[in-house]
Amino acid sequence: MGNSHRSKDIVLQIKTVTEDSLQEMQKRFPNSRFDLILRDFAAFIQIEQINASISEKLRRTVPSLVLEHFGGDDPSAQSTSLSVRNGDTVDYNGVASMLRELRHVPIIAELRKFCDYERFAPWINKRDGHEDFFISLYDKYPKLFSYMDYSTTVRKLEYALMAGIERSYRSDSIRHHIKFREGIEDKLEGIFDWYDRQSEWWFKENVPAFMPKLNPRGFQLETVTEIVPAGREDYFMPLGGKTIKIGKYSYLYQGAMLSQRDTLGMNAADMDSEELAEIRVLILEEYIGRRHIFPEAVDEVIDLFVTRNGKLPDKLTDDDDFRAYAYRSFYDSSILVDKRNEGIHELLPSEFKDERKDG
Repeated sequence: MGNSHRSKDIVLQIKTVTEDSLQEMQKRFPNSRFDLILRDFAAFIQIEQINASISEKLRRTVPSLVLEHFGGDDPSAQSTSLSVRNGDTVDYNGVASMLRELRHVPIIAELRKFCDYERFAPWINKRDGHEDFFISLYDKYPKLFSYMDYSTTVRKLEYALMAGIERSYRSDSIRHHIKFREGIEDKLEGIFDWYDRQSEWWFKENVPAFMPKLNPRGFQLETVTEIVPAGREDYFMPLGGKTIKIGKYSYLYQGAMLSQRDTLGMNAADMDSEELAEIRVLILEEYIGRRHIFPEAVDEVIDLFVTRNGKLPDKLTDDDDFRAYAYRSFYDSSILVDKRNEGIHELLPSEFKDERKDG
């Protein structure tokens, strides 16, 4: 993306998602004031498998539900890369089930009972001394340990805990960066400024320095914010707000594709170019419809239009009004797709449902 468009594209996205979110929030919380908070959790995308094969589902997009969930990391980005690098055998179903259950466990709040917040990283970096903590988790949340044997679950939870610690520390850094910002749009601009100026250093230099065993990737590199009614800043439980996510397209796409592999199993390795193209559309709809802000968003929308309809004149793709129109049109259509998916989700049998969805 040319530098001449970059800042305008970001301002366009921030303004669009803020105005749309506040309109929805006013309907749900009339006469309320709203604020923006940071969320210390990651997201993952999941395709709900209903009753169709992968080919059918991707070619007939109505039953291809792309739902975004919060509270944990997508299984691949969090666990698979580390396990494969260490020569570990990965139980995809077990890891995925454990991570989904983890979304209902306030693991950072539980850790505070055992360790001072400032000592989280030194504590997790130790080779041992964790046993009392995990025994307490086992006693309070036995279902979390029901998908794999105890020692394997602890190994996976240690990495999940590192990811949670990293996001908590990251949120502190961002809060300091935006401490003089006022208003939701101004705070979002400040958060994007942190991401733009400091995220590369944070993930490549700072994180390895204070937690060398953590290798964040995919959705772990995304920063999650939420518009909530003022004064309702509960850390863990759902607030009923509107999440706005900030990241880079390459990281988001990587995390989403890894998540598809875990959700769709071995079928994901057999996808042809047509199916991959459809996955790209689904992911882009999900990102933009679920209020992801990323520098490449407008260019990705225009590129998708070109793929479908042929090359556009450079004069048109460089026009600020056209770029705003293209993004806003895709945003509006993605919102409709998301509402359709939510409607279909409500009709699914209970075994397909997940009670914690983004607002």
